Amino acid sequence: MLAFLPLLEEEYGTLWAMAARPAGGPAVLGIMLMLGLVGCLVFATIRPAATAGLPVAIVVLAAVIVLMLVTKPGTGEPTPGLTPEGHAAMAVAVLTGLLGVAHAIQLRSRRRGVAHGPYDGGRDFPR
Repeated sequence: MLAFLPLLEEEYGTLWAMAARPAGGPAVLGIMLMLGLVGCLVFATIRPAATAGLPVAIVVLAAVIVLMLVTKPGTGEPTPGLTPEGHAAMAVAVLTGLLGVAHAIQLRSRRRGVAHGPYDGGRDFPR
């Protein structure tokens, strides 16, 4: 939904409108990053990750989106501020990245045998 709302102040318009301009290269990259992130999230929903590869891909894509929202490439000087929708997109990207990091850590700890299913009342702990 946020991709269809203006992310930057002034007359930049939506991500799709920026990509349609002659100098819309950074916006096209932003669209590819967004589609890649959505694709990874859909894939992770349909088929849960067994390795940390998919969560790491989600983290990398979210981090590059955050970097693009912070630096605002292709906007010229002075750079425009973010709209409330742009701040929401930043928050969603940051939280998606943090969830990806947590999921990757959880998958790595499960593979090492640290997490063993539901709590069993402490019977598995040495005394």
